[in-house]
Amino acid sequence: MKKYLPIITARGGSQGIHKKNVHLLLGTPLIAHTIKAYFDAGIGNQCFVSTDCDNIASISMKYGATIIKRPTEISQDHSNSAEAMLHTFDYLKSNGSFSYTDFILLQPTSPLRDAADIKSAVDLYEGQNGGSVVSMCEVHAHPYKCFIEEERGNVKPLYGNEYLAMPRQKLPKVLAQNGAIYITSISGFIKDRNFCAAPTTPYIMPAVKSIDIDTKFDLDYAEFILSNKF
Repeated sequence: MKKYLPIITARGGSQGIHKKNVHLLLGTPLIAHTIKAYFDAGIGNQCFVSTDCDNIASISMKYGATIIKRPTEISQDHSNSAEAMLHTFDYLKSNGSFSYTDFILLQPTSPLRDAADIKSAVDLYEGQNGGSVVSMCEVHAHPYKCFIEEERGNVKPLYGNEYLAMPRQKLPKVLAQNGAIYITSISGFIKDRNFCAAPTTPYIMPAVKSIDIDTKFDLDYAEFILSNKF
């Protein structure tokens, strides 16, 4: 039987929007949308938030999350989610019994990912043998139509001239991570530090639900989508 560790990584610093993770979205702090979505999915009754920020911690606890205080040295602009995950495992192991087998990483900057998405992604993961489930959406700008800029300012096709005039329908379907959901085994992650462990199964989400909040425009767009229930 799998036992899932749900973890939301939310450091205090942010570049595009000041205090992004606690910024209000339809009157609710951004991080709270993800906490609520997890609890509404009915997978478990405990959700962890890894953060270095007291304000994020306070708001997260208000919505029922358990806080893991992240050290400052792994909460910088250059820090990555893998460091936060490994710290989470070590922290929980040192503070009691650790019986989790797999983790569900939910980033707070994906507020349009809802409870149904989380439940469906877990069901998808339950139906496979190993690997990972990663939320993705179809790319808008197909890479076979893209160019590489060369040193002198000229460009050349990324994959070759023959693809440039090819109808999009004949090109292979290309997906991109949208950052909303990652599910994989804890033991495998500790070994490889890979959120997309093979075989990787995509949980496909529409572009309208794949907004990743990075700028004020993203926040305004997400509020527009939620307000109009697209």
